[in-house]
Amino acid sequence: MARNDYFQQPDALPTAETVYLSQYAHTEAAGFCHGYPLARHGVESEANKGSHEARQDWIKYIGCGPVGEYGGCNPADGHFCALVLPMCKPERLRLVSYLLESSLLLPNISLTPYLYPQPTTPNGSTTSHPDAFTLSRCTNIESGRKHLQSKMMQQLLATDTPCAERIITTWKTMLSTTLKQKSEDFVNLDEYLDFRIIDTGAPFVEATMLFGMGLGLPQQDKALLDEMTRPCFASLALANDYFSFDREYTEFYYKEEKEEGRLINAVWLCMKWHGVGVEVAKGLVREACNGYEREFLRRCEGFLGDEKTKDKEKWRMYFKGLQHQVSGNVVWSLRCPRYHSNERGFDPNAGVEDAVTARMRNGFVAGKNEEDKKDGNWWGMGMYHGEHGLEVTSPGVEAAM
Repeated sequence: MARNDYFQQPDALPTAETVYLSQYAHTEAAGFCHGYPLARHGVESEANKGSHEARQDWIKYIGCGPVGEYGGCNPADGHFCALVLPMCKPERLRLVSYLLESSLLLPNISLTPYLYPQPTTPNGSTTSHPDAFTLSRCTNIESGRKHLQSKMMQQLLATDTPCAERIITTWKTMLSTTLKQKSEDFVNLDEYLDFRIIDTGAPFVEATMLFGMGLGLPQQDKALLDEMTRPCFASLALANDYFSFDREYTEFYYKEEKEEGRLINAVWLCMKWHGVGVEVAKGLVREACNGYEREFLRRCEGFLGDEKTKDKEKWRMYFKGLQHQVSGNVVWSLRCPRYHSNERGFDPNAGVEDAVTARMRNGFVAGKNEEDKKDGNWWGMGMYHGEHGLEVTSPGVEAAM
């Protein structure tokens, strides 16, 4: 079969090796994603390679390294792409990772040199701002940005034109929405989510997921998709705000010009709307997130159970992919260096994630084995929620190290 023949088959469904996590035991996740599946891609190293390539191109074409920015890496629990997009075709995972890593780094081009000019070490210990980096050696930032975007678009279009065009469309929408509404005052959560769903990149990641899976959906289903996916995207946006708040508040605190005291985060907005402290506001955001998580599962079940629904297997794959985004995003957020300074004990630009991952996870298994000797029921302890729940705790389904 020729390289692109696969994409000429409208009903073809992608297959990708996934490894279900047995070692996941972060208790904080009990507050999110009940009933959602969780998986990590079997070739996570490809995701690490894609991120590393994106960062090296940044250094080459922008002019310096994003020293303290850790992007999508997470040696503890899994690279962002490996957790959020475990159904990605293995041969596309590296390109998808390159794309999403660049999308995490590119917004800093216009902000960082003006807001946080001090350089930092990889663990953030030499500057008041934990993720500062300098662009002082850059000679032409705009030219470098355009080169990176051009490289990404050319590779995407050469691989799968229809899916790539969907990515380009959502990228443009995300940028225009952010630029137009970033300064608006939001009066309630619904109004904020109308903006934040786009601003946080949920439709962009969804389009990237479809590209990774090689899965095309009929254009005439857009209205239906918008209705079906809103609670999914809302839960992703709120989880992002919940877990990123501490980092964002630190950045906001050290920012010299605070844009009239405004922080674009649901936790901050709940503090202002309800006159409450951080922890209460986080609880409100988590509660709203849980509601959207439940609603999305309900809509998926109802849609797939409707006798009028056609192409059910394709839709089932699509909804399963989105459900993996919800749970994968939470798991990644719990210990990712991007949000947690205490996880930044390595150079994010050195390409050492595979080695760091092996050390950390082998260390976990060694610790687990010691605990097993002390307590034969270590894996139970009230954590099990069934095969399709977030916490998959059976020791017989081991994660790849």
